[in-house]
Amino acid sequence: MADFRKACDYVLRHEDSTLSGVIVPDPTEKDPTAVARFGVNSAAHPELVALKFFDKKDGTPSMDATSALALAEDCFKYDYFMYLGGYAIDDQDVANKFSDLAFEAGVKEASEIVQRAVNSVTGNPAPIGLTIDGIPGARTIAAMNACEPERLLPAIKEQGKIFFEGLVASGRRPAKDLDPWIKRLEL
Repeated sequence: MADFRKACDYVLRHEDSTLSGVIVPDPTEKDPTAVARFGVNSAAHPELVALKFFDKKDGTPSMDATSALALAEDCFKYDYFMYLGGYAIDDQDVANKFSDLAFEAGVKEASEIVQRAVNSVTGNPAPIGLTIDGIPGARTIAAMNACEPERLLPAIKEQGKIFFEGLVASGRRPAKDLDPWIKRLEL
């Protein structure tokens, strides 16, 4: 079973390699003024605004880094890792990549990426294979666990690349975002 702590460290260090807690601009489609701390985006998590997670005083964050990191870890645990069924995923590397994709692209999109990857590894497209519904349910987790991680992980990365290339090709995200996404997929 995947370890939450390992997945959390993997994801949060991709967002803030030193876990400094610095607040950075992180615009989204729905909020071009959004900011992020430890990768937690203000547009995706407006509930944290009231907790002053994103506030600054004199250019420095008002919530201390230790408290903010604990809050970011809780956000990751409850809004991503548990929702993805992370504790039921057998392979740590697969759980890490699935969690990282969810943190970057959203749970629905990451689940669709993983479902496509499973179908490509098993050679069973829907309706025989997994339905591409973006729901990380028991059937998706069981199918992931039935795959050899050495085959599934590259398939997840390939499907992630296709997803991110599609975002740029559709004009939903700028081309400058593609290289960092691809590099992150390969980590």
